[in-house]
Amino acid sequence: MNINDFIKHYCQCTGEELSPKAAGGPYAYYKRYCVCSGCIHSLPMLSTTGVEPTNFPVTVISVTGEVVGIAQDKAEYITKWNTDINNQALGLLSGTTGLFQFILLAKDCKNLITHVSGNSISTYSRLFEEKFEKVFE
Repeated sequence: MNINDFIKHYCQCTGEELSPKAAGGPYAYYKRYCVCSGCIHSLPMLSTTGVEPTNFPVTVISVTGEVVGIAQDKAEYITKWNTDINNQALGLLSGTTGLFQFILLAKDCKNLITHVSGNSISTYSRLFEEKFEKVFE
């Protein structure tokens, strides 16, 4: 789902009918003509060391720091992040342009998070897990 569809889906757009271009761009249009319950907040994904991950797959880490799962791509990250009950309390995550950039429709505009968390999983780690996972159970 792109950002325009996301906002249309979760916001009730009111006001005069005007194209996003005529309003000065999609963000200005939605800011002026839509009423959302909450805030639309742009977020990067950062690793637990504070840097942007280098690649997918990544671990999906909840706002409480718990690993929710592993995502092979951005769409899977969004799905897994949104299924966590602690994350749901904050709002709904969606994608935007950029591999590690997201949009959060936040329920509370005063206590916004600064990023979502995920750590890249190296090829070596994945091979080790697949080959030796059963040995250590």
